[in-house]
Amino acid sequence: MARAWPLAGVRAGNAFAGVRLNASQLAQVTESGAGSPPPRLCVAIGAGLVATTLLLFGRTAWEGFAFLRYDDQQYIVNNEMVRGGLTWEGIVWAFRPSTVVVANWHPVTLLSHMLDCQIFGMWSGGHHLTSVIWHAANAGLLFALLVRMTGRVWPSALVAALFAWHPLRAESVAWIAERKDGLSPFVWLLMLLAYVSLVRRQSWWTYLTVVLWLAFGLMSKTMMVTSPFLLLLLD
Repeated sequence: MARAWPLAGVRAGNAFAGVRLNASQLAQVTESGAGSPPPRLCVAIGAGLVATTLLLFGRTAWEGFAFLRYDDQQYIVNNEMVRGGLTWEGIVWAFRPSTVVVANWHPVTLLSHMLDCQIFGMWSGGHHLTSVIWHAANAGLLFALLVRMTGRVWPSALVAALFAWHPLRAESVAWIAERKDGLSPFVWLLMLLAYVSLVRRQSWWTYLTVVLWLAFGLMSKTMMVTSPFLLLLLD
């Protein structure tokens, strides 16, 4: 039988949902990921996805797309704390409950902008480059997650490619103020990878890892609040 957690009957395989899973149900959840695709093939496809994504969206960096007048000004250009780079004072400011930028409280996203200013200053190309890197990393992580969950390489590659290269992603990548749309999926995918590991091998450490990534996600973009319901659907 699945090990019971001392949290009001919540089990590790469904820690957020509060629904008990027996051993057969856990087996059904993990059965689809039992395959072992060729590692070299997976690495090659993942690298190809990342490289192609960098090439497709990289022009925003090397052509030096400028800061936009919409939201980029509030987040970076006219924000002295962010323009000052990654400082202790800026970190404390970012995590204050009263620090709301464009109706959002997302300190991790603000720290990302601060780091960009620390490295690139006010060169807009550098800020765009960071957004492109986050998006390319998301493509690779999505592919890894789908392969881990399904054991199927090519369908996973197709889904990851559609996500990465679809025209609807252009706004989130080419608009610096939408950094949260590149950062939060990265954390969200890491949370799902940790959750898959939790379902397959229950441990307190993996459980805390899921909770930690969820917390970071919520501090990147508030849309992550829907994640527990997604885990319910996965179960």
